[in-house]
This record gives sequence, structure tokens and C-alpha cells, in this order.
Amino acid sequence: MKKLKVIVSALLVVVSIFAFTACGEFNGNFKEAATEEQINQVNKAAGSSYSEVIDEQEGNGWIYKISADSKMTKGDKTEKSKIKGEVQIGTDANGKAEYASKLTITGGDKKFNVENYFKDGTYYLKINDGKGKISSALAAGASETIGSLMKMAGPMYVGMYADNVASISIKGSAALETAGIKAYVDASGDTFKIKYDFTDEAIKNTLPEDESDVKFKGNANMNVIVVFNKDLTALKGVRVEMKYDYEYTDSDNVKTTGKTKFVASVLANDKAVKFPNLSSYGDMNFTEIGKMLDSITSLK
Repeated sequence: MKKLKVIVSALLVVVSIFAFTACGEFNGNFKEAATEEQINQVNKAAGSSYSEVIDEQEGNGWIYKISADSKMTKGDKTEKSKIKGEVQIGTDANGKAEYASKLTITGGDKKFNVENYFKDGTYYLKINDGKGKISSALAAGASETIGSLMKMAGPMYVGMYADNVASISIKGSAALETAGIKAYVDASGDTFKIKYDFTDEAIKNTLPEDESDVKFKGNANMNVIVVFNKDLTALKGVRVEMKYDYEYTDSDNVKTTGKTKFVASVLANDKAVKFPNLSSYGDMNFTEIGKMLDSITSLK
């Protein structure tokens, strides 16, 4: 499996995203197989890219969440990592972008809490590694770029999987079946939900090429749930879940075993972004922040 420090590094490009995913909005009675007509309805509503729909959302738009827990043993070396976080993205009364996020990263004997906010053209960052805290603010300019990167965080993870499913399902149920993906719907409430369940072979197709011989122990689970309003005119949310134990042998004949639990979602939101008291944040010290971020990316 990909090392968690690679995932952590990617997260830190946008400084922090996501948290433990509330699942109520994505619960459903997914026993009814999707018909060809329903699949066509979803394709017409979503097009080929959920990411574009998410990225173009106006107003108080989206909440991104994640919970990731990974354990990997390669040879005689074991790595454990956990990530939890949440980011809420919206606009203020004047239509300007703002967001608030919290992230917790655990690896080995280290634990980091990272908070960052973007409000009134200023970027705020707080990092706590259990030994010290850094609270800092960065005026407009660079913060505008950071704000733009934050908007890309959702499509980077949730949208990536949803877009892949959409591109396959546009060709109809036969293409889904060939890919090893089964589609189920729940249209019983005030929303329309479709769930894509991946077979073991379909899950393997999402892994890096050098892990193509991976073997799953027990029941492997991966699914994508997409929620629309009742008449399929608005995207309400996307949720991706992966849970499996695995083993594989690499090209150097080294055996790797591990466990992966990953749940991430993006959910439409019409509430204002909530902020703590930001008056105590001082000027940003890039040297100290850099040292702490280096510590995070070196987690094992």
C-alpha cells in the first residue's frame, strides 16, 4: 500500500483537510439494483465529473471530512498512522471565500493537531505537537493562493473516485459490470442515492501497478455513495469508503501485510463557517512552521 507519509505530505500541500465522517446523510437501504434508466438519469445529472460540480458550487458550499487508519508491516518494520480532520468552506456576507479546518495526525509516538482558517483575507495557522504550539497569521496575497488550494482538496480525494465511477457508468450497466462494480439505489426518501459497490478485482484496479498481486484477507469493502436531491437536479454529497486487510510481495520478494480503513466525504452545506477567537494569532514564523511540518511528514 502507499505509505501514509505520502498521503500526509499530500494533505500538507493544502495544510489540512477533512475529519471523522458523519454517515447519516449517506445511509440508505441499498437493496434495489439500479436500472439502466436510473443509471442514465444519474449520468445526465452528474455528467462525467463530480469534481467540477463541487468546485463550481457557490455560497456556503461544502464540508469535507475524512477518517483514515492504516497499519503496514513490511519485512520486520511496522508503521501505524491515523488521520482525522474536517474543513468547512463557504462565503461571508460579501460573497468572499472563507474556510475553517481541523486536522489530527498520529504516527508512531507522535501526534499533531493542526488548525487553519481563512477569514477576511487573512490566513491563520495553529500547530500543536504536544511539546509546543505555534499560532500565526498571514495577511492577504499568499493566503489567497492557499485558499484556492483548499478548494481543490475535495476533488483531489472524494471526487477522484466518484469521477472514475461516473466515467465508467456513462457507458451503461454493462460497463459497470465489466469493471466489477455493482450499482444500487435508494429513492425512498426526499433524496436520490446511488451506491457503487466494488468487487475485490475492482478494488485491485484502483491500486498502484506494483501492488497488482495484492491478496485480501477476509471481506474487502470499497464503495462510493452519491446523493442528489429527489429530481436529480442538484448534487448533495459524495462519500468514499475503503476497508480491507491485505498482503502482497514486491519485486524484491519482500512480503507486506496491512490494514486500511478510509472514509471520506464531501457534503453540501448552507450554514455559515464557524470560527474561534483569532485575535491572539501573531505574525507567521515560517522557520518554526517549516520545522514542525517536516516532523509531520517524517511520521512512521
